[in-house]
Amino acid sequence: HTTTSPMCRWRPNVFVMCFVGSLLKSFAASAIGVDEYGFGIAVHAITDANFATSTKGPAFVMYYAEWCGHCKRLAPVLTQLAEEYHANGSKLVVGKLLATEHKDNPGNTFVKGFPTLLYIVEGQVIGMCKGEHDLAALQLYTDGMLKLGDEARRPKVKKSKTKFMSNWRKEEKLKMEQERSKKFVEMVTEVSDATYFSKMRGKKTLLFIYADWCGQSNRTAPAIVELATTASAELQVARLKGTDFKAHPAARFVESFPTILFIDGDGMVVDKHEGNDRSAAALREWAGSFIRLDKETLDNGKRRMMLWAEDKAEQKREEKALKDKEKTETTKAFLETVGLVTDDNFLNKTSQKDAVVLFYIESSAPCQALKPTLAELAKDPGAPGVTVLRMVGTANSTNPGAEFVHVYPTLLYFREGQPISKYNTGERTLQDMQRWVRETQIASGSEETARLAAALKKDLLRRKEDERRRAQEQETRMKKAKEEEKRKSKLEDRKNKRKNVVGTD
Repeated sequence: HTTTSPMCRWRPNVFVMCFVGSLLKSFAASAIGVDEYGFGIAVHAITDANFATSTKGPAFVMYYAEWCGHCKRLAPVLTQLAEEYHANGSKLVVGKLLATEHKDNPGNTFVKGFPTLLYIVEGQVIGMCKGEHDLAALQLYTDGMLKLGDEARRPKVKKSKTKFMSNWRKEEKLKMEQERSKKFVEMVTEVSDATYFSKMRGKKTLLFIYADWCGQSNRTAPAIVELATTASAELQVARLKGTDFKAHPAARFVESFPTILFIDGDGMVVDKHEGNDRSAAALREWAGSFIRLDKETLDNGKRRMMLWAEDKAEQKREEKALKDKEKTETTKAFLETVGLVTDDNFLNKTSQKDAVVLFYIESSAPCQALKPTLAELAKDPGAPGVTVLRMVGTANSTNPGAEFVHVYPTLLYFREGQPISKYNTGERTLQDMQRWVRETQIASGSEETARLAAALKKDLLRRKEDERRRAQEQETRMKKAKEEEKRKSKLEDRKNKRKNVVGTD
């Protein structure tokens, strides 16, 4: 019998600890009026059992899952929405439904991901809220649906209702975006290549580098406006359009949009904001940590950022060199293994045995991407007696396969100099191409070859007919547009003549 110390005998039960931690978390959540997922008490809990009674009137319901991070981030916003409607005495029920447990309800069929926000009246789904899920966007959507009132329950006006709502939401969203854009321009200092140093001189600056087309930039812009409005006199908040201006010291730190930098009074970058939290509070706290730093600490930050930029530049140079080397090797293998064919020697190359011909152009990215696969296919076509060739499409147009080439790259299977099959699967993997070669080669009889060739010809005729029809429709549209322009011009001339007559009288 051996004696062990009390410390050795005590082994904590992991499951007990997790259970206790969960209880503590639940108690803490209850103490502040929210559940474990972040929903407040104003958000109505909806289940399969109470679905009909809960959605008898208008209801805005969030379908969520316990493991969904986006759902947890949206829960406080939904709580705020519910509290505002409750405070205003609105009849709208703002609710939550745990979709992973409650699946026997009419709204479950509309759930393709989490979170899903549905507008429900009398137990029936009337609409789905898509797009941005901030408080303003949710209020815009629910206010619009409430304005419709009982009309939302009448199927006979569903089409006009949908059109009205779509136009109304577009107008309201456009107004909101215009207001945000106006504040962004007015409140945030504009910086360009030419004004970079003059605007930065002597000022500690939070610089927001953005692109107009970037969704993340547009979603962060309101926080930048709020920060610019509430920032202390020690901090300047500035904006720079990264797509237009690239000849400034901060450009080397831009890897994506938006990029947020803290810049000292000499225009040098001290730090780069990392992380997904780009709220005004988070940015204010981040920038505030640099405001009162001494010169030595700021200089250390500048040196660190310079080293970071140099490492990134070196990494990019190495990656480019590696890609150039791979491209050179790929091109070399492609040129060595895949034989070149032209209009002049086409029949000689393809009439003796079956051939797969790639029609390509060097400027096409898909053609470049296909080169390694074609080099492998040339080594092993997947069937004996088949040769793999290449033809530069723009330089050769009088061969039997030219009329079947509409895009690059195009792969055609030739037998006795004539095309009988076209590779159309779109996967462009070596295994799939080899399967296509084998299946086409099996059709070795004259009747089967004729059938394949006829099918290919039929597809070509169908394509030509589609192109002819589209061209005819385009011509008709242009003709109608010209007639409409003439009609408007005549009406304008008549109005001008009437004005002239009235003026003469």
